[in-house]
Amino acid sequence: MGTPLFALKIGESGAFGGILVATFVISTVVARLFTGSLVDLLTRRKVMMAGAAAVLFGGLLPILLPSIPTQFIARVFIGVGFAAAQTAVGSAASDILPKERLGEGFGYATMGQAVGMACGSVLAIWLVGFDYLGMLSVGITGAAAALLLLGASVNYEKDPLALPPTAGFRVAFEQRSRELPQAGEHGDEPPASEPQAAKRENPLFEKTALGGALPVLFIAFSIAVFSSYSAVFADSMGYANPQWFFLIAATVSVIVRFTTAKLMDSAKPVLLYLVPVSFAVATLLAMYFITSELAYYVLGIGFGICQGITVPLLASVAIKASPPHRFGPANALFFLLFDLGIGAGVILWGFIVDISGFLFVFVGGAAAAVISYLVALLSFREPKPR
Repeated sequence: MGTPLFALKIGESGAFGGILVATFVISTVVARLFTGSLVDLLTRRKVMMAGAAAVLFGGLLPILLPSIPTQFIARVFIGVGFAAAQTAVGSAASDILPKERLGEGFGYATMGQAVGMACGSVLAIWLVGFDYLGMLSVGITGAAAALLLLGASVNYEKDPLALPPTAGFRVAFEQRSRELPQAGEHGDEPPASEPQAAKRENPLFEKTALGGALPVLFIAFSIAVFSSYSAVFADSMGYANPQWFFLIAATVSVIVRFTTAKLMDSAKPVLLYLVPVSFAVATLLAMYFITSELAYYVLGIGFGICQGITVPLLASVAIKASPPHRFGPANALFFLLFDLGIGAGVILWGFIVDISGFLFVFVGGAAAAVISYLVALLSFREPKPR
């Protein structure tokens, strides 16, 4: 989030900041190819803590060895660690939520991500403002250390029967328990249909999650404008406190999560998704034409509404369509496309802002939101009963 500002602080261009982000995104995407399977093979807790450790190392590296090449190496570790930790956290949330309240639960579970992106932008702006250029790395290191401590408390995998009866992890556990005796009755071989089903399952991703994952790819381009270039725009306009935009967005996002949580399971997704898309389009188009610093801060409301609904809604659509034993690959696919959209958006907007200015960035972000909704019209499907 703070990378474009960091690039400007050290005297580089917006395109250079985009290349730094590209390093992070490519590392994240490559890691996503394996994290979906790893969280099932090694447990959510182990993958979460390994990811946090990788981010911690990536944060420490530029502090210990400050240089431009180190910045790129650090972002490789941060990207890999971020992919592992986020997939593990998303899978853990999917595991413990009762099926009938999956959308509501995701609204609360992903609240941290929305607040983290908004408050992370505030923190990044503040840290980049220090004379010591390594302060952004200090912030990353601190966040990774906190995740390590929190990851140590994840222990539900040791007692699946303590989870709600319809929780995905318990359902998958009980299904495996029922199948084991059946396998023993046939000479320790699984039923004939199982090998064929296993061959059909992609070990890396769960294709049934595409209903929610495809729209998030495009709306992420819009979110990239908010999270990375609205602060750069504010700086170019001479606004003194751009962090207020993100503080307002974070506050609104939390309020929206609480007020719309139950709608995630009761409202039609295609109708509910129209709300954040509309606010994203209106806010992005209005941002370029405002001339008041106060108006810029107020536009944080639009970003907050977009953030507050988009991720939990699309994530719940993706997970509800996936079988419980495939929650790991489903989360990996969802966050892979979200990462791709954010990363590609930051890179694309970085080049565009250098060549053509902010107007095309804001119009492009609005167009991406519209495309996301059109994709949702085609990809949203009713979840199959389990």
